[in-house]
Amino acid sequence: MRDIHLDLSSVSEQMRRGYDGRKFRARVVKQVEIPIDSWLWSSGSRNTFRTVRIADGTEVALSSLLSPFDPARTGKVIQLTPSITVVDESKFQGKNMGLRFHVHADYAGRMLPVAVELTATERTVLNRILPMTAQYRDDERRRAGISNADFDAAVDRFIELKLWQTTGGFTTAGKNARSAQLTRPCRTPCF
Repeated sequence: MRDIHLDLSSVSEQMRRGYDGRKFRARVVKQVEIPIDSWLWSSGSRNTFRTVRIADGTEVALSSLLSPFDPARTGKVIQLTPSITVVDESKFQGKNMGLRFHVHADYAGRMLPVAVELTATERTVLNRILPMTAQYRDDERRRAGISNADFDAAVDRFIELKLWQTTGGFTTAGKNARSAQLTRPCRTPCF
């Protein structure tokens, strides 16, 4: 399963409910298993879950959870419907890692990024060269056998497609395109 990166503009304030960061992802699933140790801090980390109605952002109550010390407490599985999402807020060693929305496949079509067809050279630039620190990109470009002109043309196309920012760095669409290119099946090496 891969996550779909989301823009701030695609997540309503009701869905964010107090989260003021910029890390949003969606995962397409039919059900969500909430671990038995959710809501508990462990080594400075924890996940909290809430179910939300997509149309208006209204929180739908989870059935009561038992005390973590109650032997009857077990993990919970929530079957998703197209109108409900499970919001998972993750904190890792005290740092908020963002929100992940678990959504049903019937709703996810609205969130899926537009597929972009790339040449082999563009895939190499997108997946292998651009993620590197700027000071190492030229060396990696030479190792990959890509000319300066081809590299510049690929970057210009990414800017035109809004996959890469003119100031440097992937856009949300670029993160999704990169993720799609990395996970798509290839008969020959992808790069």
